[in-house]
Formats: sequence, C-alpha cells, structure tokens
Amino acid sequence: MGVGIRSLELVITGKVDVVEFHLSADPVSGCTLPSKQGRWASYPIEYKRGWPRRGVGDDIQVCAQALCHEEMLQCAVLAGAIY
Repeated sequence: MGVGIRSLELVITGKVDVVEFHLSADPVSGCTLPSKQGRWASYPIEYKRGWPRRGVGDDIQVCAQALCHEEMLQCAVLAGAIY
C-alpha cells in the first residue's frame, strides 16, 4: 500500500506509508487541499518493522519523501516521522 510520490527535479519515485495533513496557520509550510478550507501542513510517516537499523538510511528515506511532497504540493514540509 502507501501513497505514491515523485520528484521530477530529483528524478526519484517512491511510496510513503502514511501522509497526515495538519491544519496550519503558517502560509509557508501550509498548502491548499481540494474541498478543504485553510492551509494544511504535510507530515510523511514511515513505519518500520523490527529493531531500528544502524545508519541514516531510514532518516534519508523520510527526507526524500519530504522533498517529493514539497515539490508535488508546492509547500514546505517541516517534519516527518519514523515508527
């Protein structure tokens, strides 16, 4: 499952497990959503099984997902999560 994401600038595609949208008062970090009023902040979430891995690979994955969302939604993504 997951939500398909892509960056034409970075030439990467992938999937993010979950994307939450939080109502945002900040016009820089917020984006508009169809049929929703206000500005919304995108928050990518990645779920991992087992013990945390050594290294920064999981962190890099969520950062790449955030970069894709920034390009796709034309707004800053300020945070994400790994569970």
